[in-house]
Amino acid sequence: MFRIMVNKIWAGFNSCPLFLEKKMKNILIILIFSLGIRAETLININLSANPSNYKGICPVTVNFEGEISVSKKCKLQYRFLRSDGKVMPVEVLDFSKKLVNNVKMQWTTQNDLDGWVSIEILSPVSMKYKKVPFSVKCLGIVGPKVMPDLIVKFQGPSSAYQSENLSGKYKLLVSNIGDLEAKNFYLDIVLYGWAGRESAPSKEHICGRGFISSSNPGEDVQPAGLMPSIPPDLPPGEYDICAFVDSTDLIKESKEDNNKSCHSIKILEKK
Repeated sequence: MFRIMVNKIWAGFNSCPLFLEKKMKNILIILIFSLGIRAETLININLSANPSNYKGICPVTVNFEGEISVSKKCKLQYRFLRSDGKVMPVEVLDFSKKLVNNVKMQWTTQNDLDGWVSIEILSPVSMKYKKVPFSVKCLGIVGPKVMPDLIVKFQGPSSAYQSENLSGKYKLLVSNIGDLEAKNFYLDIVLYGWAGRESAPSKEHICGRGFISSSNPGEDVQPAGLMPSIPPDLPPGEYDICAFVDSTDLIKESKEDNNKSCHSIKILEKK
């Protein structure tokens, strides 16, 4: 049917002026080629909720796991859709080595909830998977150990000058290894110590602060707005530089003594 339609359109172009005939045929060739590529990319999605029907102590985490398979090598962009409308980040899967990849997401709730999760494919084609429903019925008892637990991995420079901007000169990753989402908290880059001859006005020197709006269990995140720099009037010498997550103590965690990652740094006099 598609071939017959193309042949009829192609034949119709023969009655057009020569310059218009060539232009329209080129457009048709591009259209046919694009449709051919689109038709060749077959995508299959499987997704399930565990538990799908929960009754018991809350908060509870519902795990969504599945796989996406494709018919040919490609890079695929997708994101999870949630019934509460929360915007989930776009993820990229590389199918250059294998045609099947696993996907997973977690949803933690401390309230009764009848919801669903789906997957939206953004490229190389646009499609949405069926909604996977789940149900949570809380019995009103909150487990005492079900809390967030924030940790940070940090590696900064071994030396830096007074006033030096540290952006792009460190590696940092915040993780929630607890069982409950943490929302709206801060991360500081801090220097500890004092190398001056006079009495220390403070042994804690904040280099920069970033904000994290949400960190789900098992999720790695980066703070927004973090642009640390060395204080210009800090005396040169040896210090400790630390990344301090939940620095303002807004989040009640199952462990409060694992929020820092530190190493030594030498502060040099600005040239």
